[in-house]
Amino acid sequence: MDDVWGDDGDEHNAGKAERYDVERDSHKLKEEHIAVGYREAVDEAKETTLQEGFNVGYADAILLGFQLGKLQGLLR
Repeated sequence: MDDVWGDDGDEHNAGKAERYDVERDSHKLKEEHIAVGYREAVDEAKETTLQEGFNVGYADAILLGFQLGKLQGLLR
């Protein structure tokens, strides 16, 4: 005779709960990996962009400084 309180399904419910825990942990781990990957990509992009911006700005400043120096020399 089946148990009136439904204890026969405890093993089934335990399996569901365990699967839920595994899925939740898996989802949490996936989200953490995505966040870490995003931060690393942003840091790398900043570093690359920053260096390229510095190189362009430095070249422009050299050219401008040279032109201003010539102009200053002509004025003297």
